[in-house]
Amino acid sequence: MCRQAVMQVTAPCLVLDLRELSFLDSSGIAVLLIAQRRHRGGRLATCVSPGGRVARILALAGLEPALGVSPSIAGALAALSPADGTPHPADLDLPPA
Repeated sequence: MCRQAVMQVTAPCLVLDLRELSFLDSSGIAVLLIAQRRHRGGRLATCVSPGGRVARILALAGLEPALGVSPSIAGALAALSPADGTPHPADLDLPPA
């Protein structure tokens, strides 16, 4: 079910709130990687509880940078916004190359 939900997201960016998630196995990691592939270019941020089991799993798997892991929703949203206020290339209406 989670895989289908991730595949249906059409927004240019996505924040996944996993702060209350207490278990993550390989199938959950696969769904996170699908979400990451669909939102390349820094348009995916993942919020996890610091020091929690899920945070440790993502750290051990080396996925924190790719998934934009943050301890708070505010931090996750900030990670999606360029510091200088310029629009992200994914938000621009550019013609196909």
